[in-house]
Amino acid sequence: PPGSISTVSVTIVTAALKDPRAMVANVERVDAERDRLAGDLRTVGWTVRPSVTNFLLADFGTAERAAEMEVELLLDVFGRRGLELAASLGVAAVKVHGSDMLNHALLREIGESPVPAVLLSAGGTTFEEVGEAIALLPGKEITVVIGFQAYPTPAGENRLRRLEAAREAFPGAALGFADHTGKDEEAAMW
Repeated sequence: PPGSISTVSVTIVTAALKDPRAMVANVERVDAERDRLAGDLRTVGWTVRPSVTNFLLADFGTAERAAEMEVELLLDVFGRRGLELAASLGVAAVKVHGSDMLNHALLREIGESPVPAVLLSAGGTTFEEVGEAIALLPGKEITVVIGFQAYPTPAGENRLRRLEAAREAFPGAALGFADHTGKDEEAAMW
């Protein structure tokens, strides 16, 4: 259903609420990382809007300016309005959040849109659900993004091996990995 929340997400949030100290520490870590990243983006000339979330909004002014900066636009879409905006901007791809993998109406609309590529966030979903989503997106370039929905995720718990099973299950799709490794882990890339 539209706007649904996966069982995995509910389980993680419930656990986080049971340990307020760990939750506060994680919020502080996200705040610090967001501020560092925003500063770095501003340093290279991007306009970054203020944020109190774990996401940043970078304002390129226009899709043309983004193209001049050699930035391909990829938008998360959470409904028709977001999809219409993405199509009007000529984005390279849209990303479907795991909570919308069962939103078949939205997936059909994406399938009928001019957006050429779709990233499907498979965290918290089954491969059967991912397969159903792919079937609703004929003619689209598909990337299935595997990731574990915990922030941060210890490297030993990231379920990286799920990529092997995904390669077999979705031979026509590209694969991606949403790395939620903590910055202090040895496996962290940045």
